[in-house]
Amino acid sequence: MGIPKFLPHAAGLHFASEVENLSKIIENPKKPLVFVIGGVKPETKLPMVVDFAKTADWVLVGGTLVQSSSRQRRDKVQSYNLKCKIVYGNLTHGGFDIDEISIRKFSEIIKNAGTVVWNGPMGKYEGEKWETGTRKIAEAMASCLGFKVVGGGDTIAALTKFGLIDKMDYVSTGGGAMLEFLAKRTLPGIEALTN
Repeated sequence: MGIPKFLPHAAGLHFASEVENLSKIIENPKKPLVFVIGGVKPETKLPMVVDFAKTADWVLVGGTLVQSSSRQRRDKVQSYNLKCKIVYGNLTHGGFDIDEISIRKFSEIIKNAGTVVWNGPMGKYEGEKWETGTRKIAEAMASCLGFKVVGGGDTIAALTKFGLIDKMDYVSTGGGAMLEFLAKRTLPGIEALTN
């Protein structure tokens, strides 16, 4: 972080676009604000559930995160005095996708969102047998009239597979970095450029 103090520095156009679009979610999001968190990496994503729940109306949790989130951890998260509702999806037999009840509930919330952020598939979408949850969530995102933001390699790959990537308002190339920025409202690179 010390190098920018001694050399000329500026944010690139893509970096600036990321900050501009993601800042809309932080500063003045159209409500209801919904976060959809799935995929893997529970050690980094699950702690952010509480961070998002402090500002969002809904946080929907699916994918491997559901398996990794123990009942004790869920109870601890639910014990916070949070403004929003955290909904953990139910998994199908084998744990490779969310079930029909979760798909319907998640889809209804997403379709009515004013702003929705999605990172991480709902299951093992690469296999046709387990793609339903991720595909249905992608379709709900596409039909939402609110501001739709997605990020992360697997999420982008899934939307591309289902032919819905162009229905999103903003596609962030940063998966974990996008979530970290939205949770912490800054990133080390931003701090280095602004200090």
